[in-house]
Amino acid sequence: MGGAGRSASALIAGGILLLAAAREATGRPPEAPTAGMEEAARLIQHCDEEAVRPLEAFERSAAGGDAARALVAARASRNRLEALRAPAVLARAREEELVFLNHAVGGLAAWLEDPTPGARDRLDSILRRGRAHRERSRRALASVAGTGRAGAPRPRGR
Repeated sequence: MGGAGRSASALIAGGILLLAAAREATGRPPEAPTAGMEEAARLIQHCDEEAVRPLEAFERSAAGGDAARALVAARASRNRLEALRAPAVLARAREEELVFLNHAVGGLAAWLEDPTPGARDRLDSILRRGRAHRERSRRALASVAGTGRAGAPRPRGR
C-alpha cells in the first residue's frame, strides 16, 4: 500500500479512536473495543483493495483480461466480509462493500458464461452500479474517521 493508502488508514483509525472516546464521554458504552473497530475498518479496506486490483486489470485489458482471476478475488473478498462481525458503526460500510462485491461477482460470472460484446456492455453497466455502492462504503468509512461524528475525548479521572 502506498503512502496515500497508509494516510487514509491512519485517518480512519484515528477517527475510530475519537469516535470510541466520544461514545465513552457520553456515557454510552462503545459498540465494540476500539481495536475491533480499527481492525474491522482495515479489513473492509483490505477486502476492497484485494478485489479492485484484479477487477481494474481486467477492465483495462483490451481482450477482457483475466476475468476468472477478478472473479476469484471478488468472491474471496466477499466471503471474508460476510464472515466479519463488524461493529454497528461500521455496518453501513460493510454492507455497501458487500453490495459492490456482489455486483462484481455476479457480473463477472455472467461475463465468463457469455464473453460477447453485448455481455461486456451489461457487465460494464453492472460494475458502474456496483461502484456506486463502493463509493457509499468509502464515504461511510470516512464519516467514521472524519468530521462531525467524533467528539471530544473523555476527561481524565472519569
